[in-house]
Amino acid sequence: MAKNERQEKDDGGLKALWTVLIALLTAALLLITVGVVALRIGNTLPERTDIFFIVPKNPEFNVGDAEGKWEVDKQVDIFSSSYQNGENVTTVFSQAGDDIIAPGTVSTYSFCMYNDGNMAIAYDLNFSFILKIDGVQTNAEVFPLSIRVTRTDGRHLCFRWRK
Repeated sequence: MAKNERQEKDDGGLKALWTVLIALLTAALLLITVGVVALRIGNTLPERTDIFFIVPKNPEFNVGDAEGKWEVDKQVDIFSSSYQNGENVTTVFSQAGDDIIAPGTVSTYSFCMYNDGNMAIAYDLNFSFILKIDGVQTNAEVFPLSIRVTRTDGRHLCFRWRK
């Protein structure tokens, strides 16, 4: 009788092992089937259609500079109260400490755009400025201004020049 009980225990262990193996095989086949179906559906949709089966769309996008993350309608100062040439000699300065633009001066402003989401996004940049001469706002439309947006690798993304 002890031999029969031991054989029944061994048979029970084998049944449990087979049950687990069959369950794992079934789960693997189900995942493969879902993947194949997803590929078939994806191939029949028009080009540039975003499909996310597991992860929802997250178009998180941030812009920031050395001072931190920008808020909507962030205004930045790109001009200075003084300018230096290539030899670090001050060539233009404001006695009152105001930010100024002078003939031949160039200024740069660095900011970064971060796509923290999980999908591609399109963006649009708008530039505007206020021109004040002696504290009086003047028509900025007639002021010549060149704007160049450059990637970190030096490639220009856009260039705008206004007469």
